[in-house]
Amino acid sequence: MDKKEKRLSEFKDWINGFAVAQKIKSGIDLVFIDNAAEILNDRYWEYAESYIRPIIDDLKEPENIKDESKISRFKIISASELTIIDVQPIALEEDKHKEKRLNAEFGWFVGFSILSSFSETPISDEAAEFLRDYKEEIPDVDTSKIVTVYEEHIQWLCNIEQDVQLPIISNAQTWRLYYFSLLSFEGKIKRT
Repeated sequence: MDKKEKRLSEFKDWINGFAVAQKIKSGIDLVFIDNAAEILNDRYWEYAESYIRPIIDDLKEPENIKDESKISRFKIISASELTIIDVQPIALEEDKHKEKRLNAEFGWFVGFSILSSFSETPISDEAAEFLRDYKEEIPDVDTSKIVTVYEEHIQWLCNIEQDVQLPIISNAQTWRLYYFSLLSFEGKIKRT
């Protein structure tokens, strides 16, 4: 199975997994657009080749020019998540706000699924839930309006204007820092 076929299979699995999770969580039967996995897969590879590959190719060392460059797990997560936000594969004609939110949550679901699959050591549910739901407490400051990392990321995904910018690299860094936070929480960061 080549990379494109593998990613298509993963999009199908993520669609099914998210649909099942939403059914369990809220009783909602999600409706996806026709050929959602195929459309997501095609757009993902378009992003990878148009936005990420040129950056990676520019960074190649001359002695490594023959090596096939690899896209890091964080760029894969970012491109996958932003692909979902662009395509909006979950269709809710009656409530566009909820549709955007569910697509953003689906993006996070896919991002976290990729992060977990690439992780050298398993990510504990405790660490993931703690960091997802953590709210800072700042002395002498009303923190009632501070939102969690998860909620802030979902809001950002709901409001991003991808026709203006496609922040694959900066979003990849968000996921990279989230991953390092997970490792730190679990005491798994290794000093070299």
